[in-house]
Amino acid sequence: METLSRTAYPSDGDDDEWAFVAPDLSVMAEAAPPRRHDPREVVNGVRFIVRTGMHWRVMPNEAPPWRTL
Repeated sequence: METLSRTAYPSDGDDDEWAFVAPDLSVMAEAAPPRRHDPREVVNGVRFIVRTGMHWRVMPNEAPPWRTL
């Protein structure tokens, strides 16, 4: 179980939701470059945008860059 290095937002998924989507996000081609951002943080960032309706470019600083989301 991963723990966040930041205070959780209400839009963040819980551990059960992450366990449901994580297997689909872990599939990568062998030639793929290493990930720059934690996949769970990327999913949480997308959930934040969907829930709040905030613009992509004004994401909180602790989230992955808006271009990644």
